[in-house]
Amino acid sequence: MQTQPSAGATSSAVKLEAVTPRLQLGDEPYRPDDMAIIGVAGEFPGADNLEQLWALLEAGNEAISVVPADRWNWRHDYSADLQREGYSYGRHGGFIRCAKQFDPSFFSITPVEALRIDPQERRLLEITYHALEDAGYFASPSEDTGVFTAVMFGHYQNLDAPAGAISSSFASIANRISYTFDFQGPSLCVDTMCSGSLTALHLAINSVCNGECSQALVGAVNLMPHPGKLKLLSSGRFLSPSGRCHSFGIEADGYVPGEGAIALMIKPLAKAQADGDRIHALIRASALNSGGRSSGFTVPSPRAQEKVIRQALAKAGVNAAGIDYVEAHGTGTSLGDPIEIQSLNNAYGQRDGARRWIGSIKSNIGHLESAAGLAGLCKILLQFQHRMIAPTLNCEIENPWLNLGSTSFALPRDRQPWVAEKPFLAALSSFGAGGSNAHVIIQQYCAPEPLVHDKGSYLLPVSARTAEALSIRIQQLLEWLESRTDASLAGVAYTLGVAREHFRHRVCFITDSLRQFRDQIRSAEQGTGQSVSTQLERLREAYLSGETVDFSAFHTARTLLSLPHYPFEEKEYWDESIGATLAVSARSVAHTQDELICLQPVWRRSSVAFSGASQGHAGLLFCTVEQAIALGRQAGIVLVTLDKQLALEGHQARVRPDSLNDCREVLRHYANRHPENTQWLISLVDGPSVRDIQSPWTRFQFTLAKAIANSAGRYRMAYVYAEESALPTSLSGALERLFRVLHMEQPSLELVSLMVEEQAFREPRKLIALALDELAKSKEGLVTCRYQGIERWESAFQELSLPTTRFQRFRERGVYLISGGMGLIGQALAEHLLRRFNATLVLIGRSPESSETRQKLTRLAQVGGAVYYQSVDIRDETAVRVLIEQLLTVHGHLHGVLHCAGMTRDALLRDRAEQDFQDVMAVKINGVRSLDAATAMLPLDFFVLFSSVSGLFGNVGQADYSAANYYLDLFAKERQRQVQQGRRYGLSLSVNWPLWLDEQNEAQPERAALGRYLQDVYGM
Repeated sequence: MQTQPSAGATSSAVKLEAVTPRLQLGDEPYRPDDMAIIGVAGEFPGADNLEQLWALLEAGNEAISVVPADRWNWRHDYSADLQREGYSYGRHGGFIRCAKQFDPSFFSITPVEALRIDPQERRLLEITYHALEDAGYFASPSEDTGVFTAVMFGHYQNLDAPAGAISSSFASIANRISYTFDFQGPSLCVDTMCSGSLTALHLAINSVCNGECSQALVGAVNLMPHPGKLKLLSSGRFLSPSGRCHSFGIEADGYVPGEGAIALMIKPLAKAQADGDRIHALIRASALNSGGRSSGFTVPSPRAQEKVIRQALAKAGVNAAGIDYVEAHGTGTSLGDPIEIQSLNNAYGQRDGARRWIGSIKSNIGHLESAAGLAGLCKILLQFQHRMIAPTLNCEIENPWLNLGSTSFALPRDRQPWVAEKPFLAALSSFGAGGSNAHVIIQQYCAPEPLVHDKGSYLLPVSARTAEALSIRIQQLLEWLESRTDASLAGVAYTLGVAREHFRHRVCFITDSLRQFRDQIRSAEQGTGQSVSTQLERLREAYLSGETVDFSAFHTARTLLSLPHYPFEEKEYWDESIGATLAVSARSVAHTQDELICLQPVWRRSSVAFSGASQGHAGLLFCTVEQAIALGRQAGIVLVTLDKQLALEGHQARVRPDSLNDCREVLRHYANRHPENTQWLISLVDGPSVRDIQSPWTRFQFTLAKAIANSAGRYRMAYVYAEESALPTSLSGALERLFRVLHMEQPSLELVSLMVEEQAFREPRKLIALALDELAKSKEGLVTCRYQGIERWESAFQELSLPTTRFQRFRERGVYLISGGMGLIGQALAEHLLRRFNATLVLIGRSPESSETRQKLTRLAQVGGAVYYQSVDIRDETAVRVLIEQLLTVHGHLHGVLHCAGMTRDALLRDRAEQDFQDVMAVKINGVRSLDAATAMLPLDFFVLFSSVSGLFGNVGQADYSAANYYLDLFAKERQRQVQQGRRYGLSLSVNWPLWLDEQNEAQPERAALGRYLQDVYGM
């Protein structure tokens, strides 16, 4: 292999292999004007491509979560009261992973322009490229291509007025695709609400049939960048309060919106066959109509639905009895589902033999609204390919109003084989609010036996726009080849050489077998190129020098495979004004609140019991060596412990605590063998193993979090730690916040936070069974629970009542120590105590006294009382003890401690440096330990820790800061218990402060309200 940059051209990763069963067509021959689906691509909630989507569907999983923190804070606009105006009672949805991502340079778009383009336009543009690759379009590009797209919400424009002025038209979604690929057929974007994508498909079919274009790109996209959408749907009572889509189930209470981007290429069957295209399936017919006047604008018309179904069947020329499966609209509403079943039953009637299956993908990924029809079509194609009916979820007990027993339909509650002597026939419905109805008939395509000859040598070119992207493409190709050892070498060569675009950075292989090809790739990774001296060498050298090579001349037939697609080098492009917009919204709400509501975290007993549903499930278990010895070999479980070097040995692995490469290799080697599945991880973190910041197991938790953040896999993780009763508190509880924030930054990580009693760690086998059971039961992106014996408790917040009387805990002329005294918070607190109580203050900080320090002290001294400054590293327990001794010698008393010290170095976990993690943690954690040890026997009035709301909820970009603040919360709780036992003195209190503003900014009403609460409750 050789590699070098050259001058050159342009290419994305779904893997939907064409279905090629050898069936007789029987009574339903293909018609030349049936529309062939020759390319398809998509991204969905919980699935970056179609291969991952099938893994989700086949396993009967759903990809619904609460609104990710990187979109908006749903708590600002949420109310469980369905009647409360201006709020949303919905907080769930199906969210895609890459909504904010884009590779603008690939499409010759500037970063500034990319930021202003609607993310829906950006996502569909990349997915369109994937679909074109899947169709082999670049083998013979055609400008005679139409573009038909669908979208129905455009809330990105709400985030910022200037951006909205540039990107406020849905037309640009279609026109951008036409412009980028020089498509000169019709270009349009339709909005018929939830039937939009099938309407676009219908219009595309008609346009091709009418000769307006020879082929068409059909696409649809749906994103949720703004809370306004959930408010709108809540006002119409469309959303499910339960956060689940119960299609045809007794609990049907509304739908859950979902995101997605889907594109497909279609052309007439006769032309597709003549062009040698790979055909995924055929569209026999499509039909549209409107419900006209019904009993309400959003109430479906059963008569109109029945009519559009009959129209589609008539156009398809098939007998209704031949339809084996119906992918229904099935939104999971108590009104819509019975009407749909009634219409289907009237149109399809009864049939002899087995009942036909009916399902809805909305139970898995939510309602993709404008893209819902194409999402259902993708499900049908996957079921064709795998000859399997996927289960429909959340309908264990069907809605009795459906009366399914009297119809020809049945709900598949688990996987069902799809067996037929003729090509499969399926139907697909989409119905838009307001009455726009669509129905499509789809048929399996049974291709003739391909004549493929793999004998001889082949040129296999691989290229990319950058050297980094080229490296990724080669690695993706190697992984694909290793998982498909029976692939056709001729197909690989054709796809790489003819069906893909070629770029500046290139490599080229000459090989006569896939095994040799894999070996060549591996050797290239190790830097040992391999040269093959054949008649093809001259062409390879020409290709590497940048010349255009006609690879089609080496292939007598088109043999297209779904190889990995171009790895876009994406970055985040998102209008940052969303943060400002929501902050203004929160402040507006605070101004309108006429009463203060105070909440406290509590545990509530749960009725959920141990189910044993996890038996036999595989996973990675991170534990100490002692725990691994006690566990022994566990079926399906790989034990990962710490050591001085990396070792991968069957069911055991060893890693270095601070080696990111070791941890990533373990994840890749074990968990990423099947990247389409959600992998299970368990981390056992007992107190003794994480006593301090420098302990190996503490450092490893950071390494593990960062490795997951840098992995493309999907994980469901249980973080298991012990409830403690000792000072100083260990870091086991605080480190959980690393993974909580990681879940916020990377919602594809599902997290179960599991707190147990200390003695539970003495029986690690039972502990693992418990963790696996929680992972199996988890339906949320984040679950926080606690076990006391066999009793299960779940975290919640309860409202606190304010006391009717006030008292004052600060003393007149009291002596107080403030850590971080030269910071914003320390200075504000010092000024208040000096002015209000004429206090004596000792301020401590790490910086030596300077002119700036003296200016601050002079300003404070003018307020009243007495103020002193000492330069002390609060992380040094000995230095703090000496300071306290000196303070007592000079002032005679110390009445209270206020720990305000802290630092932030914001960065996402994937980019966080370990030293920054150590520094941020140490100031608060080692600081509070030093202060407590030095004052343990002093008769304090209080010991107050300045924590943050990030400690309670986590905060994107502040994983270490969140963990450090949560440690303060746990420390204060345990210290207060020690006070009650007579081992410490003074109220122990941790205050979860929101953001602080300096005096140059406007006052915050939220902060004033919190101040009133502290005065009323704690006298402070």
